[in-house]
Amino acid sequence: MKTKEIVLDLLQRSTSLRDNDNRLTANVWSVEIKALGYNLKEITATDLLQLIADDKLSAANNIKRIRCKLQQENEHLRGDKYEYKQRFVQDRWRKEMRKKEIYTFDNPKEWETKIHFECKDI
Repeated sequence: MKTKEIVLDLLQRSTSLRDNDNRLTANVWSVEIKALGYNLKEITATDLLQLIADDKLSAANNIKRIRCKLQQENEHLRGDKYEYKQRFVQDRWRKEMRKKEIYTFDNPKEWETKIHFECKDI
């Protein structure tokens, strides 16, 4: 089973995982560890770390990216914090970028940067 399928299944079954990436990651790893034939009650921390080091478990940042994408595309998978993050955190980020003069436009069509090239013969 692919990571995306596992994340989708877990988000559909448990609303508590929709707002907590650490809990979601732990659950994804639990599914993957069982699929590798380990017993969760008997696996040691050393075994877990070795599985992570050997890339046998999905990377936490990939699980988070998959969750974000799934929630962006599917409203019913969004947690309670989704709207807050989209509305308030994003606006605060934009204001900070404006202060630093990194982000100055609200219209994506105006985001184009002009690059000037000067060709000189060698």
